[in-house]
Amino acid sequence: MNKYTVNYYLGGELQVTRVIESDQTKADVLELAKAESHVTFEDEKGVLHFFSMDDVKLVTIHDARKSVGIGPRPAGF
Repeated sequence: MNKYTVNYYLGGELQVTRVIESDQTKADVLELAKAESHVTFEDEKGVLHFFSMDDVKLVTIHDARKSVGIGPRPAGF
């Protein structure tokens, strides 16, 4: 299972971020995002988002990275 961060840019400095898990590639996830007319999802903070893809100027997708906590550095750093 792949975990991706999808960023929707709505103009100006307005951006909405969505984390998804999928067996598909980034390119396939992008095609699915482009096919949606409206987006509705609840983020990790419990905020419910709804917007029209007509308002989206740019969509970016990248592999989600786990946050790095405080602790000892791995060897070699």
